[in-house]
Amino acid sequence: MSAFCPNMTSLTVSKSEINDEAISHISKLKKMKKLQLIEATHISSFGYAELLLNLPQLCSLGNCDSFGEVINILYNNYHYQAIPNMLPLEQVDCEGPISDYELHLIANHCPKMRDIRLVYNASFSRRYESEVFDLAILSKMSTLDQVGIISADFYSHSMFTVLKTKGARLTHLELTNVDELNLASLMMIGDHCKLLSHVNICCCHYTPQPGDRTRMEQACTPQARSTNIRPFSKLRSANFTLTTSTHLPILKYPIFFALDLEVLQLNQIYQPGDSFILSLVSWNPLHSLLQFSLTNGLHLSLMAANTLIQACPRLRQIGQLSSWGRVEQEELVAFKKEIVARNLDLKIE
Repeated sequence: MSAFCPNMTSLTVSKSEINDEAISHISKLKKMKKLQLIEATHISSFGYAELLLNLPQLCSLGNCDSFGEVINILYNNYHYQAIPNMLPLEQVDCEGPISDYELHLIANHCPKMRDIRLVYNASFSRRYESEVFDLAILSKMSTLDQVGIISADFYSHSMFTVLKTKGARLTHLELTNVDELNLASLMMIGDHCKLLSHVNICCCHYTPQPGDRTRMEQACTPQARSTNIRPFSKLRSANFTLTTSTHLPILKYPIFFALDLEVLQLNQIYQPGDSFILSLVSWNPLHSLLQFSLTNGLHLSLMAANTLIQACPRLRQIGQLSSWGRVEQEELVAFKKEIVARNLDLKIE
């Protein structure tokens, strides 16, 4: 490939036994810009470092769970070769731990980084001179517009600082296993991230506080939703995984204001009934909704599906209906036939 495709700019390899030896050949493709190595478990951190060292146009590294170690190796362990001070990287997806020090390296050497997803490692520390710590280091990345944070504390690890300083640029936000969420943090996201078009909040710890119900009622009014500067006004797709009913404010607050929402995916771990769907469409008429999916709704029946169809005139897909506990296979078959008979442009999965 390196011999016969010297002008290759994009490469995706999935579930391959590709290793460091193969990486040495990929490193010869000097025009490579986008590289996606999916489940490539035989590539070492040194192999990824070799890619960054030898591909001067590489802007997307795709999934690299050892990226923290890779950037550390590159700027602390390579002594025999000139290391570029600035890397062209714009995107990386890392489901491995990244420390404060490694975040500093990324901020200092990847000035074009616009999309990063990482597991924050608060336990690892290394001495270095800086006035910025924790996730606040992300605020130094001037081009950042998509952020995914896994396993961190919203306040203790300064995620709120990132939102206050960089929220105006963010279009995508993912929070997974993030602690210390409360109503104030949701309001902060809405107030500072006006351009958000996608949000994913998964298995986060939500802390209810006295007065939350009153604050929610005061914030979620028709008057507040009718303004052009309302929170979550640009939101088009959203994904929520809720572990208990106390997490409902995580869903209700953004959904209430997202009048142009087109895609909504709910991975419910706690078990709501049909009344939950009635509540959902009372929060937001969902007139723009095109796709809806709710996984493992053990207490949901076809009544919930009919509620969505009646409330959402643009709905084109209802996903995971077969996983709803009160929907029998015979009912589902009959329901699909009814959809066809009514000439509805609607896909049922």
